[in-house]
Amino acid sequence: MTDLISKEQLKQYIDRIERLDMEKNELQDDMKQVFDEAKANGFDTKAMKQILKLKKLDKNKLAEQDAIIELYREVLEV
Repeated sequence: MTDLISKEQLKQYIDRIERLDMEKNELQDDMKQVFDEAKANGFDTKAMKQILKLKKLDKNKLAEQDAIIELYREVLEV
């Protein structure tokens, strides 16, 4: 009996993961289409991706990172 339950649970987990993986792939395709559309309208997609990464950062971490970059730019006169 335990083997049956374990097998069924495992199958359910695998099925859920496969469905989620398919959904993830569909979402990635959708995101690619949005980036392609933005690029076609003259936007820099690399800059957009960087902005998305920055938006995910904690405000304090972002401020710290900005300060370090500014310091390095001053030192290197960039």
